[in-house]
Amino acid sequence: MEQEKLQALLKQIEQWHDDNEFSQIIKAIDDLPSDERTPELISQQARAYNNLAVMGDGMTKRENPEIDQAQLEKAVELLQSVAEQSQDNYIWHFRLGYALYFLDREMEALDCFERSRELNPDQDDVDDFIDNCRRILSRKAEDAPEVYTQTEWDVVEDHINTYFGEYLKVFHEITSPDIHVDICLVPPTRERPYYTLVTLGMGAHRMNVPSELADKKLERAELLIALPAEWRLDRESMQDENWYWPIRLLKSSARLPITNDTWLGWGHTIGLNAGETYADNTKFCGAMLTGPLGCTDGAAWCTLPDGDDVNFYQLTPLYEEEIGFKCSNGAEPLLDMFNAANVEYVVDIKRTNLLHESPGTDPDEQLLYNYGPLVMDCALPHLDSIRDKKLPVREICAYNHLAIYLRWCIEHDLMSDIFKRKYRKFVNGVMANQGRPDEQPDLRWLLRNNTDLNGSLLRNYFNGDGAAFAEWYYSSEDYDRSHYFPCDIDNHAREFFGEERYNSEEFQDEAYLFVPWNEDYYQAMARQIDRQFARWQEEAENQPEDDE
Repeated sequence: MEQEKLQALLKQIEQWHDDNEFSQIIKAIDDLPSDERTPELISQQARAYNNLAVMGDGMTKRENPEIDQAQLEKAVELLQSVAEQSQDNYIWHFRLGYALYFLDREMEALDCFERSRELNPDQDDVDDFIDNCRRILSRKAEDAPEVYTQTEWDVVEDHINTYFGEYLKVFHEITSPDIHVDICLVPPTRERPYYTLVTLGMGAHRMNVPSELADKKLERAELLIALPAEWRLDRESMQDENWYWPIRLLKSSARLPITNDTWLGWGHTIGLNAGETYADNTKFCGAMLTGPLGCTDGAAWCTLPDGDDVNFYQLTPLYEEEIGFKCSNGAEPLLDMFNAANVEYVVDIKRTNLLHESPGTDPDEQLLYNYGPLVMDCALPHLDSIRDKKLPVREICAYNHLAIYLRWCIEHDLMSDIFKRKYRKFVNGVMANQGRPDEQPDLRWLLRNNTDLNGSLLRNYFNGDGAAFAEWYYSSEDYDRSHYFPCDIDNHAREFFGEERYNSEEFQDEAYLFVPWNEDYYQAMARQIDRQFARWQEEAENQPEDDE
């Protein structure tokens, strides 16, 4: 294009620009042969696209400020086509920054504006755009979801595939206001005949763990849940809360540490509001976190490149009564009950409520005796008595009478084979040291410190005769006080202290806790249990056989 003609066109372009006739600029340059479109004209056309996208011809978009993204993209395309010739042109950098800014690409726009200012510090608008870019980027950084780095993602993903199975499907999260939580779906296999759903993304957030646990590396976590192979996970079924609730549970639990500025770890419980359940087809209303169940060693955590651990916890759905029991007594006693009842770790919406509450039952009696066929006795209410009444006895005394009964049953071969194998050291210690009281193991500490026993006597600890005798001698249901072990313990305390002292304020109705723990105490109770056992055998022998 001749120089005179070019200058005339540029003058006309400036006039159209002043009149806000941006489409005229675009059309005039489009009408030129391609070989006449100089880098300057292309830059002018890009400016016109920018202004048309943001302001519109005649500034019409002041009333309807909807930005045309396609016109901005066209401006970027035009400017980048002459990038090589324009690196030292401050106007070119400004116009590219302008397009990128209104495309919400503030980081790229900031680079362009800062380069434009370097080339010409005397511009009127560039500092305002730089300040705006920095302000928007700062706000986005605060609002951006926390995500793993690519390296961290690869480590966590590899851990899931290794320990829980290769996932073939992902429930992707569409919006991620704080963390991006995907749900990895591991299908059933012959080795694992159930679905495993694992979160991937929760661990990008470091939870607010108490300072005293700072060295335990508990700040990061992912969650999983196991569902039966017949669970429906297709798109249509996911519209039904009866099938969708485990996914909702995973997602809401993953965000709980953020919304409540707290943390989740082993033994913690999550619950709904009173009266709510996860779905209409189940009465589950909460869940407890445990380690991964049914998995090989090493599944519980993986270590990230920076040394942080990501801990994996399994969600076990609970009923209202089970949540109450856990909150009062801790996670381990509840897990002991689950183990004793062979509760599966795969979700069963119809499983038995192990702590079903009977109307009108006293809480302590319910704790001790009303949990189906499992719990014979538990030290927890006796511990509560010591603590609540501030009794001047050691807390280990709450385990005295349980230890007496357990030792007698071991000595009389009434324990199950599983119990004898699991606690072989203590069983052998009792049997080998009969007649040597100073060498007898103190079973109170076994009951107190072992996480499986945790202060409880369960019926499945005993063999056939042991369970039958316990049903007769250690049952609260229609029991006869003439053959009830806790009554015999209480009667021994009355005899030991005398009626007057037994009923005095000194013991606050808990005299049995004050009986000195020694071999004389055990032998006195062992003789009483001997008598009751003989009585039970006699009644069993005299019981008429059922008619054929």
